[in-house]
Amino acid sequence: MFREIGVEELPEDIFTGAGRGYMLVSAGSGGNFNFVAASWGSLGQLWDRTVATVYLRRSSGTKTVADKAGRYALSFFTQGHGGPATDADKLGGDMNAAGEAGLTPYLAEDVAAFEQADLILICRKLYHMPISGAGFAIPDLMRDFYPEKNFHSMYMGEVVKILVKAASE
Repeated sequence: MFREIGVEELPEDIFTGAGRGYMLVSAGSGGNFNFVAASWGSLGQLWDRTVATVYLRRSSGTKTVADKAGRYALSFFTQGHGGPATDADKLGGDMNAAGEAGLTPYLAEDVAAFEQADLILICRKLYHMPISGAGFAIPDLMRDFYPEKNFHSMYMGEVVKILVKAASE
């Protein structure tokens, strides 16, 4: 189903390139996991590690699970290719919501990801912190993105495994 690749083989357009549909962030495993669609994130180097950073709303059920979990997964889907049968912006929830959306959980490194994904990053949580209003150097950003003060929390994780969809046999 999937094969492991090195970080040097990652597509350069993982977050923004043409053809990329969306990303689901998931945390937890087995019957106790949660996921949410996300579009804010980055990849880079920090502390001599390849890291993936994502942002989860404080009100998200995925944040609650991610706070307790040591790992999280980023599942990337190409638009119109094997993804859920629903609008990605409305995706999120637990195992029941995954099934309703046509998603099949895939366990990798003891974290739930999704069989329909084209690319999966498994991340070991290194650091997380809430975004606060006090940190904004440009107040318009807070007004535009957080009018109700429902701030995100930032999660920075070491990329410990990269899986790509294996070619059909």
